[in-house]
Amino acid sequence: MKFIAKHGARIALSLLPLLFALGHATSVLNISFAKTLDNIIYDTKLRAVMPQTLDSRIVIVDVDEKKFS
Repeated sequence: MKFIAKHGARIALSLLPLLFALGHATSVLNISFAKTLDNIIYDTKLRAVMPQTLDSRIVIVDVDEKKFS
């Protein structure tokens, strides 16, 4: 009991970021900064492992109403 009384504030400050991270991961909290940071980290990871070659199987096609009329 003395340990919690002595170190309670330090424990609470340590657990606060963990609770925010868990809330963000479970979509309970909508933290825009965390979402932006998560997207930046994901994009960086994807660019790091992405092959630097073109894939001939991928084709981009533009279809609009004028072409069908």
